[in-house]
Amino acid sequence: MHLGDRFWVQRLSRMYLENVDENRILEELGKVIPHYAAERQHGEHLGDFVVCAGYVRAVESG
Repeated sequence: MHLGDRFWVQRLSRMYLENVDENRILEELGKVIPHYAAERQHGEHLGDFVVCAGYVRAVESG
């Protein structure tokens, strides 16, 4: 499961969890999405949020 890519591909996604099944993915998204909905900045994309919230580290492309 990868998270943290940037809108317009300026940042690559990073591995958040490795070798997980569909149920685990849904469980994790069930935590991340409500957190994003509650705390994101106006206009902030999910990829930017998960980096700012510390779910994954940023790696800029190019």
